[in-house]
Amino acid sequence: MKPLLKPIMNMFPIDIDFSRLLEAFKYNPDAPMIFSSGIFLWLFAAFMVIYTLLQHRNTARILFVALFSYYFYYKSSGTYFFLLAIVIKKCLVCY
Repeated sequence: MKPLLKPIMNMFPIDIDFSRLLEAFKYNPDAPMIFSSGIFLWLFAAFMVIYTLLQHRNTARILFVALFSYYFYYKSSGTYFFLLAIVIKKCLVCY
C-alpha cells in the first residue's frame, strides 16, 4: 500500500465483502427486486444523483437510463430480460 494512502485507510477502514457485492448483480428467483424493497430505494437514489449529474449530456443520460432499466428488469424478472433485449433489437432494426 502506498504510504500516503495508509493513514487514510486507517481513518476510513473499508471492508468490502465481494461475494455480497456479486449477489447484488445476480438474479435470485427467490428474492426478486421489487419497487418496495430497500435496495431499490437506494439504487433509485443513486440513479437520481447520477441522472442529475448527466443533465447536459443527452446521449449519456439516455444510455444510463436504458442500462439502469435493463438492470432493474433483469433483477425483477430474470430470464425475461433476454426476451426484452430481443424485442428491442427487432424494433431498432425495423426503424
